[in-house]
Amino acid sequence: MGIFLFGLTGPFAAAAMQRFGIRATMMTALAMMSLSTAASLFMKEPWQLVLTWGVVSGIGSGCIANVLSAVIVNRWFVTIAVW
Repeated sequence: MGIFLFGLTGPFAAAAMQRFGIRATMMTALAMMSLSTAASLFMKEPWQLVLTWGVVSGIGSGCIANVLSAVIVNRWFVTIAVW
């Protein structure tokens, strides 16, 4: 579940970075991952693992990983070309 949502989140994360900014998207994704980690302390059932690490952490890590590096590299080369 986590890997599926990790891959599915990419295009939506790029759209969120364009609309709301990189900082807001990153802070939301990091908050989701922190919430998932903190909620894992209180797990008692297997479905809770799927919910926290599969859904919440999968979406949060999908927002940070590949899309973030592509956006930053794209902005970096635009900035360098202006010089």
